[in-house]
Amino acid sequence: MGRRAPPRLASRPARVVCAVLVAGAAAGPLRLAAQDLDARLIRARCRTVHDIEDQSLIFGTVIDQRTGTTLPGSTIHLAWSTPRGVSDTIHNHVETRSDNGVFVFCDVPQRTRITAWADAAGSVGERTDFFFNGGETERRDLYIQFRHQTGGFAGELIDADNGEPIEGARVHIPGTDLQALSDQHGRFRIRDAPVGAIEARIDHIRYGSPAVSLTVEPRQTSYAQIRLSPAPIEVEPLSVTIDVRPQWLESSGFYDRQEEGLGQFVTPTDLERTPFRRFSEVLRKVPGVDIRNVCRPHCYQVIRMSTQSSVQCPVTFYIDGKKWSTVREDLLDLDALAPNGDIAAVEVYRGISQTPPQFYGRCGSIVLWTLRGGRG
Repeated sequence: MGRRAPPRLASRPARVVCAVLVAGAAAGPLRLAAQDLDARLIRARCRTVHDIEDQSLIFGTVIDQRTGTTLPGSTIHLAWSTPRGVSDTIHNHVETRSDNGVFVFCDVPQRTRITAWADAAGSVGERTDFFFNGGETERRDLYIQFRHQTGGFAGELIDADNGEPIEGARVHIPGTDLQALSDQHGRFRIRDAPVGAIEARIDHIRYGSPAVSLTVEPRQTSYAQIRLSPAPIEVEPLSVTIDVRPQWLESSGFYDRQEEGLGQFVTPTDLERTPFRRFSEVLRKVPGVDIRNVCRPHCYQVIRMSTQSSVQCPVTFYIDGKKWSTVREDLLDLDALAPNGDIAAVEVYRGISQTPPQFYGRCGSIVLWTLRGGRG
């Protein structure tokens, strides 16, 4: 035998509205999830109940007008009137309860004014009217303005493995300032939370950041015992670099001056990374130091800083903290100052304004630290 289509509504008195609860309640044979609120999908589902091509459908969610959250435990109402006689009418009313505030009505009345509204937690929402000619599918979200807008929730955090209370966990509602820390007994309490279905998050280094779905009722405090399994938060691997500093350079203030950032520094680590055997090779790598070879007839180096405007202004040299003097300070054999890989570190100061008092030089100073100085 072929399947008989259920009776239709509106234009025919025998028609019956079918309510489909998205939360999986027992009213009607359809089971929908919240993510299924798509007009085409809902129409296909409704036709499994009422195999009628031109049936009209209404679906939507019940929403807290202040917070915008979906309200669980809502009751959704449809009301309309149909004529029974010359001066008499039949007042029709159907309702359905949704566990998560999402609803679908299949095969609603046509060619008559329909009113929809919802209520939850003792508060009734605004009414909305609509009219169907035949075959429409419409989404109507219903809003409720609560008289009492906040509630609270409290709970106890328990380790799922050993049953011990979890202390020091941060319980908070994302996007708000509402938060609490669990005490030594694992207990917490948050007041003035938005009414409706909310998602709280728990942060703890041992248990990660799990999310918990809660329902807050107006003027009431909900309670939940929450068991958490250890799930440590993953952090990026730590890379530790150990810088071994020669004690004699440390005591001379070399690293303190480097941290002040006034000059330019060639450290022992730099020299290990790029070994230099000659002092002139080191200085040629320092920005702002100009070295020219002069042979008269012996070959020397003339050293100038890039900030100098006169060639008659020689650089002042210090070796192992002591000023080095020569008859012609501008004519030097740099490689004779630290031969055979004797260089430990170098400081370069290009002007008076950045030069420490102990290394004064009118045209800039270069401080050479040698390995033999450290042994002495």
